[in-house]
Amino acid sequence: MKVWLFNLFPWASFGDDEIPYPFPGSLYGRQDGKRLYDGCLALDRRADELGFDGICMGEHHYATNSTLPSPNLIAAALATQTQNARLVLLGNCLPLHNPVRLAEE
Repeated sequence: MKVWLFNLFPWASFGDDEIPYPFPGSLYGRQDGKRLYDGCLALDRRADELGFDGICMGEHHYATNSTLPSPNLIAAALATQTQNARLVLLGNCLPLHNPVRLAEE
């Protein structure tokens, strides 16, 4: 059996009833964002240590259930911090990117 982690990088600083959509940048806190990303990257590293077969991530913008606007960048960072787990990008939002640059990445 294969075991994969799908880490959405969820924003946890607000209760569900307090979060507007799209999530306005004025509510973003730098320290909260740092804690979120540090914690999610630590979770991904731990999944690799525990022998998970892969770590999945997808691109999301202005949402609270996933705060991962650049899965390519996170995958690059995780590639330097993990040994065995496969890193899976579950799609980039093509209309938001230059197609040539995205292909190069």
